[in-house]
Amino acid sequence: MSIEIIKQLNYDFDLDKAKLAVMKILEEHNFIPQIGLTHSPKATTAEEKILESTGSIFDFDNKEFKFKETDFTVFNDAYKGTYLYEMYKSMPNIGRFRIMTMDGPKCYTSHRDLSKRYHFVIETNPDCLFLFPGIKQMHHIPMDGNLYIVDTRYKHTFVNGSRKRRIHVVMDDLSSLVQYAVK
Repeated sequence: MSIEIIKQLNYDFDLDKAKLAVMKILEEHNFIPQIGLTHSPKATTAEEKILESTGSIFDFDNKEFKFKETDFTVFNDAYKGTYLYEMYKSMPNIGRFRIMTMDGPKCYTSHRDLSKRYHFVIETNPDCLFLFPGIKQMHHIPMDGNLYIVDTRYKHTFVNGSRKRRIHVVMDDLSSLVQYAVK
């Protein structure tokens, strides 16, 4: 039995415009690994507005959530004039919206997310792969100007097995949100 983990969607996004916006933002922030484009209404400083939605929203030391996925309702004013804001406005039920980079070689720890995630690829190479060990699947998302939805509610990791950088624009799909009781 094969589980559909990644699905290509029909959105007419312009890869060149998105890449131009992403590269400008990355240059402004010295190429930090994740830059949040959405934040909670509580964020007040420029730093909070770009970092609040990055990384895990779960505090592993205290075993509690720092935020809910639904908290990220504000698009950062600093980027409203970019093509990324146009993408954001055209998507329904979006929570965290981030630019995620990964230099290689590197991989994330295996984990599950609380929702499916939309991925729009800005830079990649064939050695950038999603691995889903529990269902024994491996996937590469191409840089083809298409939007893909990935069911990251399944345990997974992401591997950049190259020495090149990978850049994805990632949006949480709140319509697929699940809650986990973590102990």
